Amino acid sequence: MQTFLTTPKYNKFYIYKTPTNQHQRFCNAFGYYQMVNARNPAYPKISLCTECTNAWKEIRCKPQDEIETLIKYKVCW
Repeated sequence: MQTFLTTPKYNKFYIYKTPTNQHQRFCNAFGYYQMVNARNPAYPKISLCTECTNAWKEIRCKPQDEIETLIKYKVCW
C-alpha cells in the first residue's frame, strides 16, 4: 500500500505512559483529542502540556462524573 494512503496512528498515552490519577488521564485524553483535531500524530509535547494545564484549571472543580464523561468523550471522539 502506498504510504500516503495509510492513516496516521495516534498514541492515546502520549504524555503519561501509565496514568495513575484523573489529571493524568485527562491530559492523555486531551492530547489525543488535540492530535486528532490537528491531524498531527507528532504534536509538540510542550505546547500540548501548556494547553492541557490551562484546560485542567477550568474543569478540575467540576464533579468527578462530569470530568470522567469529558475524558471518555475526548478519547472516543
